[in-house]
Amino acid sequence: MRTDGRTMMERHFALDLPAGRFAWNVLMLSLAALGLPLAAYLSLRPGVAEMLAQGGTTAAQLLLRQVALNGVPVVFAVTWAGFVLHGLRSRPGAAPRTPWIVMLADAPLRLTIFGLLHLVVYVLAADWFGSFGGDRATALRVVAPTLARAAAFENLSGAYLYAVLLASLPAQASASRPPGGRCRAVALLGLLAWTALCVSAFTAILVAIAR
Repeated sequence: MRTDGRTMMERHFALDLPAGRFAWNVLMLSLAALGLPLAAYLSLRPGVAEMLAQGGTTAAQLLLRQVALNGVPVVFAVTWAGFVLHGLRSRPGAAPRTPWIVMLADAPLRLTIFGLLHLVVYVLAADWFGSFGGDRATALRVVAPTLARAAAFENLSGAYLYAVLLASLPAQASASRPPGGRCRAVALLGLLAWTALCVSAFTAILVAIAR
C-alpha cells in the first residue's frame, strides 16, 4: 500500500524516522505479532488454560510477567534489528547485490538474535528473580533444549518465535517488491520457504547442542 508515493515500510519503519516514533511503531508491530501466537499457545496447549484457571490471579500474574519481561523485549529487539538490516537496501550507494544479501541474511539474523537474547534473559532471570535456582549455569544449560522445542510450539518461547516470524512479514513483503512495482508472489514465497529452512536448521542445531 502506498500513500504519497511511499510504501508502508517507508512511512512507518524507515530508519530516518524520529527515534521515538520508530520505536513506537516497532513496539506496536511486535505486540500485534505476539498476540496471535500467544493466544494460540494458551488455547491449544493441553493443560495451559486449566493451569491458569486453577492458579487464579497468581498464575496469570506470573504468565504476564514472563511475557512482559521475556517475550515483548525479545520480539521488539529482533524486529528492530530486522528493520535496521532492511534499511541497508535503501541506503544511498548500496551495491546492486545488497537487496539479495539482505533478504538472505534476514532469517539467520533474526534467529541468531532470538537465541542470544534468550541467553541474556535467562541469566538475568536467574539473577533478579531466582529462576533456575538462582544458578546462571543452569539457566544457560536450559536455553538450547527450551528453544529446540519452540518450533514445535511446546512452550512460551514458541509463541515468541512465531511472533518474531510474523513481525518479519512487512519487511519481507517490501523486499520482494521491485522498485515502483507490486509485491512479487514468487519472490515472497521464496523468502518464506528460506525462512522455514532456516528455522529447521536453527532447531536442528539446538537439538544437537541439547544432547
